[in-house]
Amino acid sequence: MSQYTEDDIYRALQAIATGQSLRKAAYEHGVPRSTLSRRIQGAQSRDIAFSDYQRLSPAQESYLADVKVNPRRLTTTR
Repeated sequence: MSQYTEDDIYRALQAIATGQSLRKAAYEHGVPRSTLSRRIQGAQSRDIAFSDYQRLSPAQESYLADVKVNPRRLTTTR
C-alpha cells in the first residue's frame, strides 16, 4: 500500500487545475485516482470530516504524543 500525504493530494489537484489529466497527476504524485476524483467532487479529508468527533484538541493530542515519546516530561521537580 502506497503512502501519500495531504501535500501530495494538494499538488496533484493543483496539477489538474492547470490542465494535467487526472490519471497523469495521480501517477506523478502517488495518489489514487479515486481519491483525487472524490476531492474534485467536494469530499473532505478524513481529518477535517471527522474533526467534530475528536475528544482531544489538537494541542492536547500533541502534548500526549510528546509525553509518550519523552516520559520525563510528566515528572515534577522539587
